[in-house]
Amino acid sequence: MLPEPSGQYTTLFGQWNLKNGIGYLLILSGLGAAFGVLLEIYALFTDPQELAFFRQLFPDRLAISWEGGLVSVPPEILAYALPIVLLSIAVGIANTLIGAGSNLLHPKR
Repeated sequence: MLPEPSGQYTTLFGQWNLKNGIGYLLILSGLGAAFGVLLEIYALFTDPQELAFFRQLFPDRLAISWEGGLVSVPPEILAYALPIVLLSIAVGIANTLIGAGSNLLHPKR
């Protein structure tokens, strides 16, 4: 790394300053989160005991009152829906981190 008169350092990836450093950090954090989500999805499909944990979170009978009637929801549906919702939130966070990092590195003009 060679210092330039502007106080920035020239590296393999271009000029190094705080904005670029935070951009790279955000991208790496987003890639780490995406990799973690990929591993969790793999674990859910290969180990059925992972879904058994979510089954314990819900009661055996769940009835929802709707327009004067009762709607019964099987706990298996909720046990499958909860990890899907949580994983989709994690994917959104990873997408946001990667997008913010790339916008810092290459701002739109």
